[in-house]
Formats: sequence, structure tokens, C-alpha cells
Amino acid sequence: MMHIINSTGMCMFGYFCLSNVVAIPEFLNAITGWNVDLEEVIKAGDRIANLRHAFNLREGINPLELKFPDRALGKPAQTAGPVAGVTVDEDTLLKEYMAAIDWEPGTAKPSKKKLLELGLDDVAKDLWG
Repeated sequence: MMHIINSTGMCMFGYFCLSNVVAIPEFLNAITGWNVDLEEVIKAGDRIANLRHAFNLREGINPLELKFPDRALGKPAQTAGPVAGVTVDEDTLLKEYMAAIDWEPGTAKPSKKKLLELGLDDVAKDLWG
């Protein structure tokens, strides 16, 4: 949803103050004259995310090459407080995230299937041939 909020120029604070995400399609329909529902809005956000990511990959920015600070991962684990003893399993986290968003775990490329489902055929062709 944040990709949609950012692309519409809405204020994130305003979005967080809404009690119901259904207001977003209603807002878009009112200002554009479209007739979109929440499912279409979510798909548009997914399209934005994958298109932005494909652009970054093309430009050499791959999230698999970024390193999380050890402190954020709980290395070493805190000895006191609400996250005492907690260490993030970075490999499992990354594997599950890539599976959830349908990106290839070894390359971080959005799957060809995902890109085609989103109507990004030209992007699928560029990334997968």
C-alpha cells in the first residue's frame, strides 16, 4: 500500500490515520473517475514494487549484496530488555521473504511468472529473455 500512497502523493500520516484501507480505492475513484477496487489497488502497488526493483537490478543495486548491521540482527544478542537473547536468522528471513514476494532467492530477480501476472511482459523479457 505504501507504493500506492507514495505514487498518489498522499501523505503517509494521512494514510496511517485512516481506519480502513478501503478508503484508498474510494479516494482514487473520486479524484480520477476510475472504478478500481482494493484488489486492483494492491496489484498496482505490487506492480510498482516489482518495476522499481527490476530497475534497481538493472542498475546494479541488488538487495542480496546489502549487509544488515549486526546490531539490527541481534549479533550479539542483547542481554536485557524486550529482545534479550534474540538473534535474527538472516538466511531464513531472506528465504521466506523472497518466497513470499516471488523473487528468485539466488538472484533476487522477480520471477518471470510474477512479472507476467502483473502485466510487465517487457520487464520479464528484459530480465529473463
